[in-house]
Amino acid sequence: MSMFRRKAGAEISDQPEQSDVAADGGPRAPAVRVKLDGAKAVLAALEVEVAELTLEAVERKPGAAERLSAHRAKIAAARTAADELTAALQLAERLDIEDEDRRQAAGREAQFDVFRAAAEAWREKGSELAAAVAKAAKLRDELLTCTQGLQQALPSGIIPFALNFDLMDTTIGGAVFPASTDVLIAGEMHRNCVSGAYLPGARSPALSQIDNPASIEPLADVFSRMGAYYVSLLRQHLDGLKPARKDAA
Repeated sequence: MSMFRRKAGAEISDQPEQSDVAADGGPRAPAVRVKLDGAKAVLAALEVEVAELTLEAVERKPGAAERLSAHRAKIAAARTAADELTAALQLAERLDIEDEDRRQAAGREAQFDVFRAAAEAWREKGSELAAAVAKAAKLRDELLTCTQGLQQALPSGIIPFALNFDLMDTTIGGAVFPASTDVLIAGEMHRNCVSGAYLPGARSPALSQIDNPASIEPLADVFSRMGAYYVSLLRQHLDGLKPARKDAA
């Protein structure tokens, strides 16, 4: 491809200037377009000079014919360079479009990879949650069975008042209040909320704890305390039924 300098009448260079080459992987067309604009300017300037040189040759001025012949060669070379650069520009524009298409396609693939990874993370957490819900449902059923077993295992006639093992005491603001197992489970879900992501059915045992989940007594602590209380209560009443020891004579 012929390249040349922009000054009218200057010799045409066959080598591109280093600064004109898109070596950074950017678009090719802008540099070629600059070269083409320069070529057209040189060609236009040379064509303007033709009339004067032709007139000098017609008037048979010394050396005019040689100058006109040389000028015609320059015009031919400039026109060739302009034609070549026009073709080069068309090619560069096509290649730039192809490069941009590849860049956008790569970008879309990168976006797809990010989305696919996010979808996989979402699926995994959803599956984990589903498994946790299934486990929680199974444990709730097992707890109900244990509650019924606890009621059946309580000896009759020992404790002089009824015990409802589905109703337990929980501390709220330093005071003790009775609450059902379901209320306490809902409170435990509320207590374990993260960033406002509440489980369906999560509810604080008291209105004062809605915005302060940390104030809710942990459900495990309630079970531990109530379990110890039930055992101690039965032990106390059983010991009260033992005959009083008589002092040795």
